[in-house]
Amino acid sequence: MTADCTVVQVSGAGAKLNVAEGVALPDEFDIAIPQRHFTGRARLVWRSGAQAGIEFVEAPEEGEAASIGELQKRMRLMAAELQRLRSENQKLRGELKRVTGV
Repeated sequence: MTADCTVVQVSGAGAKLNVAEGVALPDEFDIAIPQRHFTGRARLVWRSGAQAGIEFVEAPEEGEAASIGELQKRMRLMAAELQRLRSENQKLRGELKRVTGV
C-alpha cells in the first residue's frame, strides 16, 4: 500500500508526518522523502489524529540503495545510451546492406 503524507519536521533520527486520519500506518514501513533524496525504513512511534511520529530504523548504506533522484539520473543516462546504441545499430545495418547488397 502507498500513502501520501506531508513531512512536517525531519531529523537524522526520524520525522513528524501529517497523514490523513483514515490512513492506517503499519508498525514498520518503507518511506521515501524525494526532496531530501532519502529512502529507508521507518517505525511508527506515535500517532495522534492526522499527525504521526516516526523513527528511521534502516537507512540505506552508501552504495547499497540509491535515492529516487539518483535512480532518475541513472535512467536518463541509460535512455541516452540506448538511443546511442540504436543509432549505431542503424548505421551498422546500413553499412552491412551496402557491403552485402542485401
